[in-house]
Amino acid sequence: MPAPETAPDDAPADPKWVADGSVELSQRARFNMLFNNPAVRGYLIAAVAALAMIFLVMFQQGSDLGGVLIFAVGAAGVVLAWPAAPAFVLFFLAYFMVFPFGAPVDAYYYPREIEEGRFRVNDLVLAMAVLVYVAAHFRVLGFTHQAVAPEGAARHPNEPPTRRPPAAIDPSELTTLLLVSCVVVLVGQIVWWVVNAVEATPTEALPFRWAPTRTSYRRSLEAGGLTPGLTRFVAMVGLLAAAVLLGRLVFGYWRLRAMRTDEAAMLLLDDGWNETRRERSRLEKWRAWGRTRKNPKPTEKTNPKRELQ
Repeated sequence: MPAPETAPDDAPADPKWVADGSVELSQRARFNMLFNNPAVRGYLIAAVAALAMIFLVMFQQGSDLGGVLIFAVGAAGVVLAWPAAPAFVLFFLAYFMVFPFGAPVDAYYYPREIEEGRFRVNDLVLAMAVLVYVAAHFRVLGFTHQAVAPEGAARHPNEPPTRRPPAAIDPSELTTLLLVSCVVVLVGQIVWWVVNAVEATPTEALPFRWAPTRTSYRRSLEAGGLTPGLTRFVAMVGLLAAAVLLGRLVFGYWRLRAMRTDEAAMLLLDDGWNETRRERSRLEKWRAWGRTRKNPKPTEKTNPKRELQ
């Protein structure tokens, strides 16, 4: 396999390299693409702005060290194309949310944080900033490094990369990303509010009902009822299963609607063969048996002289 072609340092200035996603970029070419290509630069600005919002929220909560560390790791990961940077950002964020000052002492604790921690401005801003950063980071990674995983466990040295060319960026793509992130955050807050506002009693005909009080410590646990924590778990699992099923149906139908005529005909033909495979096999065996009976094979005539010899 020949070695993959490497773009020169001024690759983003050449439309050939911008439109070709199978060319590996050098580090300087990546920097040029990040800062000189308008479409890619938009994702870079979105990622840095999201990291800045995370820093402000962490600083407001008294964790300036955590905010600086998260911003430094996240910005370096976007610029240097580190695939593991979002994982470290999420780890540092979770750690400093529990230990705001960095040391594993004096952890933040509020007994009703799970139930009352919803629809707060800081939480909404933080959740949306994290979503935008993670999405923008992997979009930038797809433009400059690798958009699709290699075929094997590791990429072969001579295997060309599969980048997403910046020429394929839609002008409204970044706006759609921001709107989807906002909707996801609001839906998540509504779901969390619902799972904390219901009670589960598996022994009743309708296992879920609206809780009379908002706080769990004032609720009276009925016979056969689940605790608030177990109720949240059961409700989350049920909602997740319903969402997966609904998404499978919606995207499956959308895939069928977007299919071309020849693809649909091939799919129907393949399904027909799979469903009638046994019947067709049985029919073909009977047909072969009938042909054999109708036209039997002639027996091989032996030569008497050869037998005498």
